[in-house]
Amino acid sequence: MNLAKALVELPARTLERLKLPEQVQDVVDRARLVPGGGPKNRALRLVRIALRDGDGVGIAQALEDVHAPPRKGAPMPAPAPARETPIVVEWRGKLVEGDDAVLGEYVATYPNADRRQLRQLVRNVKKATDATRADAVKALTKALRKTTR
Repeated sequence: MNLAKALVELPARTLERLKLPEQVQDVVDRARLVPGGGPKNRALRLVRIALRDGDGVGIAQALEDVHAPPRKGAPMPAPAPARETPIVVEWRGKLVEGDDAVLGEYVATYPNADRRQLRQLVRNVKKATDATRADAVKALTKALRKTTR
């Protein structure tokens, strides 16, 4: 929520330096035009959804780098975690969007997968609120990563 509000309130030049994904940039631009009150809250909700679907963590890091660039001689930050493998991302999307048949297909492809655990993790992602969605997706991704190795 704070990231969405910060993006909408940024000056245009700073926003350009972030090089946001096109979808996120469009939603942020439209939200900047909305007057305050209820309509503004709905516009900010759309920005949060776009950030959740896009790379919210990467955008937050880019915003932090723009506001406080690393200083010369400062210790290097820890490297960002590696991106997920395409197979994990693909299966995660299929499982969340699909039904029990997709889960059966996954278990047939990866016999060492725990069907019951995966069903629960997928259910958690589908029922998650904005606040808990990231944790639910992370748990599902971890389980998928473990079985696709």
